[in-house]
Parts: sequence; C-alpha cells; structure tokens
Amino acid sequence: MQSETHASHELIQLVMQLGAILIAARIGRMIALKIRLPGAIGELLIGIAVGPLILGAHGISPELEGICALAAIILLFGVGLETEIALLLRYSVAGALAGLGGVFVAYAAGAGAAVLCASMVLGKSIGWMSPSALMLGVIATATSVGITARILSELKRLDSPEGVTTLAAAVIDDVLGIVMLAVVMGLVSASESGSVDWGRVGMIAVKAISIWLVATAVGILASRRLSALLKWFGHRTTIAIIAFALALILSGLFEMSGLAMIIGAYVMGLSLSQADVRHVVREKLDPIHQLLVPVFFCVMGMRIDLGSLTSGAVIGFGLIYAFACLIGKILGAGGPSLLAGFNMMGALRIGVGMAPRCEVALTIAGIALAAGLIGAEIFAAVVIMVLVNTLIAGPGLQMLYKRGGPGLRKPDPGAHEHTECCYEFPSKAMTRSLTEDLQRQFSDEGFYVHCLNHSERLYQALKDDIAIDFSAADKALTIRCLASHVPLANALMSEALADLEQTIRELKPGEAREVQRAMVIEAIVKSAPETFSQSLTPEGIVIPLKGADKYAVIEELLAAAVTLGCVNDEAAARKAVLEREASMGTGLEQGIAMPHARTNVVDDLVCILGIHLTGVDFGAFDEMDAQLVALVLAPAEKPGYVQFIAGLTQTLQAVDREAVCGCTDRKAVYQLVVGANS
Repeated sequence: MQSETHASHELIQLVMQLGAILIAARIGRMIALKIRLPGAIGELLIGIAVGPLILGAHGISPELEGICALAAIILLFGVGLETEIALLLRYSVAGALAGLGGVFVAYAAGAGAAVLCASMVLGKSIGWMSPSALMLGVIATATSVGITARILSELKRLDSPEGVTTLAAAVIDDVLGIVMLAVVMGLVSASESGSVDWGRVGMIAVKAISIWLVATAVGILASRRLSALLKWFGHRTTIAIIAFALALILSGLFEMSGLAMIIGAYVMGLSLSQADVRHVVREKLDPIHQLLVPVFFCVMGMRIDLGSLTSGAVIGFGLIYAFACLIGKILGAGGPSLLAGFNMMGALRIGVGMAPRCEVALTIAGIALAAGLIGAEIFAAVVIMVLVNTLIAGPGLQMLYKRGGPGLRKPDPGAHEHTECCYEFPSKAMTRSLTEDLQRQFSDEGFYVHCLNHSERLYQALKDDIAIDFSAADKALTIRCLASHVPLANALMSEALADLEQTIRELKPGEAREVQRAMVIEAIVKSAPETFSQSLTPEGIVIPLKGADKYAVIEELLAAAVTLGCVNDEAAARKAVLEREASMGTGLEQGIAMPHARTNVVDDLVCILGIHLTGVDFGAFDEMDAQLVALVLAPAEKPGYVQFIAGLTQTLQAVDREAVCGCTDRKAVYQLVVGANS
C-alpha cells in the first residue's frame, strides 16, 4: 500500500512539474523571439531561472529524464528531416572542405581552451584526454543548421554559392559532431580503468563511423521504398506516426550497438529527408515537437546552478571558450573554402555563417552533463558560448553580405540550374484562386504539397525526386524548378487555368451577384452585431456627401480617412478600393453601400461613414441609390474584417434613415448608429 501511495505521489509530482515546465518554456521562448534570439535559448535561460522553484529539493526525476530522452530523439529526427542532401552533392567538395576544417580546427580550439583555461572554473589543470576537454572539443564542432538557414533566408542568400556551401558544411559538422560524441563517450568508458586502450578506442571509432555510414547509405538508398511503404498506410497522420515509430526503433538499435540514441534518430530523419512525404511527417509531428522539445531545453537549463552564471570565473571561461569556438569556425571553415574557388569575402561569409550554435550543441552538452562527463560550471560556460556565438553571427553575416561583391573567384557554373516561370493575372483574387487550384492539381498527380511560408504564400510540391516551388504575390504566380521539370509545371498550370475558365463559363449572367447577395444575407443573419466604438467615431462621419457618382463619393470618404491620419498611403488605399469596386459592386440593399478593401496601408480597421441626402448609384441589388455609404479599410493579415462588414450592414439597416439624413451634427448621427447597434 505504501509503495502505491509513493508511486501516486511521484506521478502527481511529475505531472505538476511537467505542467509548470511547459508554461515556463513557452514564456521563455516568447521573450527570446521578441528580442530576436532563438527560442531554444529562451527555454534554456528560463529553465536556469525557475529550476529551483519547480524542482525544489527533489531534483530531476528519472521519469523526467525519460521524457527528455524522448524529446532529444524527436529533436534530432527533425534535424535529420531538414537536412538537404542535394546541398551536399552540389557543393560536396567545398562543403566537405569547410565542414571538415570546421570540425577539426573548432575541436582543437574548444579542447585547447579547456586545457589552457579550465583552471579558472575547476581550480585545477586538466589534460587533453580528460572528459571535460574532450566534450568541450566535441561541442565546439556543432553548427546550428536551423539558425544558419534562418539568417541566410532573411538575407535571401540561401541559393548563393556561400549560402549553399555554408549549409552543406553545417550538415557535415553536425553529423561528425554526433559521431564524435559516440567516440568520445566510448573513449571515456575505455579509460575508466586508468589507462587508455587505444586499440579499443580505434575500434570504437571505426565501429561508430562504419555503423553511421552504412545505416545512412542504406537509408538514403532505400528512401524511395521507405516512402512507398509509409504512403501505403494512406492517412497522413498515420504516415507520420509510423515514421516516428521507425525512428524510435532505430534509436534503440543504435543504443544497443553502443552508440547514442540520437544518432539513430538522426539517421532515420536523414533517410526520409529526400522522401516526398518528409513535409507530411514534419507537419504532423510538429505538435509533439512543440510540446516536448521545449521541455528538453528547459530541463537542461534547470541542471545549471544559477550561482554559477554569476561567477566571474565561469563567465570569464565562457567568454574565452566562446571566442576560441568563434575563431575556430572562422579559420577552420573559411580557410579551406579558399581552396574551393572562394575569395576572401566568400570565405569570411562561410566562416561566420558556421558560427551559430544552438540545438545540437546544447543537446550534446546536455547528454554529457547527464552522463557526468562535464559539470554544471562547464555546462554554464557552454550556454555562454552558444549565446555569444549566435548573437555575433547574425549581425556579422548581415554586414558581410551587405558589403556586396561576389564570393567566388570565378562565376558559379551551377547558378542557373533552376528556372523561374512567372504568370501574371488581372487581379489578386484570380491569383489566389489559381494558387489554390494548382495545389489541388499537384495533389491529384500524387505530389505532397507543403506550405513553406504562409505570409509569403510559398509552397513546395514533392514527388519522388521532383521538387517544384511556387509562390503567389499580388497579381503574379511564380513557379521555380529544374529546367527538366518546366514542361510538367506548365502542364499543371494549364489544367488549373482550364478549370478556372470552365467555372467562369458555367456561371450564368447575374448569378455571381445573386451568390454574393446570399452570402451577405447569411453573414448578417449569423453574425452578432459588432461594437463600432473603436472603428467608427464621430470624427469619422462625413455630412453631407456631395459627390455626383460613386467614385467621387469614395474620394470624399478616403480624404476624410487621410485627414484623420488613419491611412499611411492614400494612393495605395485608393487603388485597393477601386480594384475591389471594379471586380464586383459594393452596393447593398435598402440604400446602403459599403466600398471596402484589405490593404497594408492601415494599421487597424478603419470605418468612415458618409450621409448622401439624395443618394448615389452603387449598383445595389434592389437598384436603390445609396444614402448611407461606409468606407471600410482593413489590414491585409488581420481577422475580423468580414464579420465587421456583416455587423455594420445589419446596424445600418436598423438605423432610422429619416432621422440620420435630417441630422447636421456628427455626434448625433453617431449616437443614432450606436443606438441601432445596441
């Protein structure tokens, strides 16, 4: 009975700790992203801050350790999925030189800093073969592929020779870093007897590298068959679950072979990185990733004694270690790049691009800390190194790329491998409709379509070894792919256009207006009246409108919005409203008109109401001239726009028309409108 009570108490403690950790990690991530730091760093730092409060005197339980181990598998499986093997092949020589140089020089710099300066933290000198020196060397080899890719993406340099080489080298660094972790852990195990058995160490190294190479090669070669097996399950969620289950099994097999579980997870992710279902797996597993991976980083922070980060010795050693790692990457990755056709500027860009360290470095450090290979002070120094290197890399890369100039001594022979096809259309609505139909056309052809960037409407369609990107911007749709895939892309685009033409042909004259009328009425019936006090004010009421036609009335209302300071760009606002008016009239029934548009020239929803004593023709459903005309402008990406229009329409229909048209005072009109809304 006592054992059951004890188990119940431990379970209660675990779930409460887990809940507190999840809340803390999310807050830390939000703060970090606000100040343009990687979210993982925010999770780590808040773990340091709240660790004593959440854990109390109990420490980290074995159950929480198990959750962290599972999170590490998820993390490295995701890193493997994001690896672009094509980058390694395109710039294999340059990437290999930069990657290998970055590994060996950074390892020497990191381990050297430990040997020369660790006495500041440990109070005693350590040798090159001590666990701390070995682990600090391994940690120094890592490069954050995610952070590097994000920086290059923001600079629009992902496809540049330096960008491709940097990412290829970063992939090599992370792979070798993970393998070196297995070798070092084996080396420490071999030296526990007091002397190093170099024969055993050599066997561990050969075994680790051989298993990794063989497993990776088999996985990549079997990628298409593995993808076909996963697709046999049909449902996308099931595909992701089976893929993750395979990653767990392979992780266990690697652990049984004497290698770290995370290597097995990485290999499985790498095996699926070229499969056309990889985006499906990433998308469906993202909720699990978002749930557990922050727990891992937060718990890693909890391992750090808060007092150690306020220690001058730890901070001093952390800064020395950070500087050594930074110089090691710049020299180790940048120097060999000069042998691969890059000039000095290109080599500097590659070297600085290799400096960011986050997920993999912290993962390796966390594993080393859990295994007792490094102490809390050393782990704190690693955190300082990650912060310093990541903070320096972003501005450093921006400065180097903004200086301009080529990074290669000769033009890049592979710079024009991809072809862009741009299609322009009369309106944004048509572009958006065709983009959606094109996604369906790709899906019908067996492609897996994934949204790479929602705000930029950037998509990627994958099928076996075919990758086609397409994006929608204003009135243009751009398709980007290899020249050999252009005929396929054009054929699918033609099918999408044919579908649109067929839809227009089947739409009877006047039917579009009836559909719009039905939609507006339904929205009015279903929408609750809105409170307009924030968007409609007495100052936003024009009495009386004097325009003789709808275009003159729109100009009056727009001028009022500009006078109130609600519109940042009058010309852009006018263009958006007139385009919407040209596509379909905005006249409603009962003497109401509502010209409107979505546009980024307003920060918040804007409503300007005008009263026209005689009425203006806005092409209303009931052919009645509009006396109440409301101009509505809404930010392009903010929700609530359609609901506001529906609610405002319902309110204006309930207004006492004679009383409103007889008013000459803005405040009186405002009170009548607000009263009708209540």
